[in-house]
Amino acid sequence: MPVIELARDLGTVKAANVVALAAFVAKSNIVRIESLKASIEEEFSAKKKLIPLNMKAVDEGVKAANTPN
Repeated sequence: MPVIELARDLGTVKAANVVALAAFVAKSNIVRIESLKASIEEEFSAKKKLIPLNMKAVDEGVKAANTPN
């Protein structure tokens, strides 16, 4: 899965880790996606402007995980 390219399409390669994490969570079901999103909101509560980008990164990771190769 090209997480760097997906993150770059979102505007920054810094979101690649969130894309990858979301894909892992989507495939493994280790936690619910809603829990991941809640954790991101809490982690970035001091930098609220980063929350929408990271939510998009989660959505892209989930979409990539659920797309057949």
